[in-house]
Amino acid sequence: PPPSLEVGDGCYLVYDPPGARLLLHYSRTPIPAAVGYFRPGPGKKFPNFKYLQNHGRSQLIGNCASGVAGRKNYCGGWCQFVRAARALDGTFVMWGVAGDDGGDGDDGGGKPGMEVDVHLYRTDRDPQTSRVAIGVPCDTTDVDAVACVPRHSPLFDGVSTIDLTRWIDGGNKVGAATTFAEAAATIARASPARKFGGG
Repeated sequence: PPPSLEVGDGCYLVYDPPGARLLLHYSRTPIPAAVGYFRPGPGKKFPNFKYLQNHGRSQLIGNCASGVAGRKNYCGGWCQFVRAARALDGTFVMWGVAGDDGGDGDDGGGKPGMEVDVHLYRTDRDPQTSRVAIGVPCDTTDVDAVACVPRHSPLFDGVSTIDLTRWIDGGNKVGAATTFAEAAATIARASPARKFGGG
């Protein structure tokens, strides 16, 4: 069975359809409508004001309605969420949205959101790219970059090793991608480039 993550005190990613925005919701108890969750790594914690200010809620990104711009903003919000987890050496989990089983049989329980895939890039692994499975916790301590693309995009299919710059560029063309500050130095060490789609 996949590893589990005790869900409770942490930061939740929530899609707010009326506002067409992604919210961060810091809570000590589970938030049923969340599409993502992370908790800080050992020895790290959130400042107390995060739970108190605006009842723990803050806008991460707006204009996440349908259309190309809305989809890219939604994907960008997921990248920012993973970046926040990485900044605290956190572990995150992605949950399905309404009608999306992500291949795992979880239909998302009616939660609103867009169907997306999150991919992680780790310079020192082979393959360097891994897709985040719905419901499976992901440790971010060794992640160099994140990309979020529409569900079932073939962009990273068959990609074993690729230059980080090309990986980021490809992710940004289809959805959104970002590298973490400390990963900038790894670009020079990245393995030889390989075309997307395994070619």
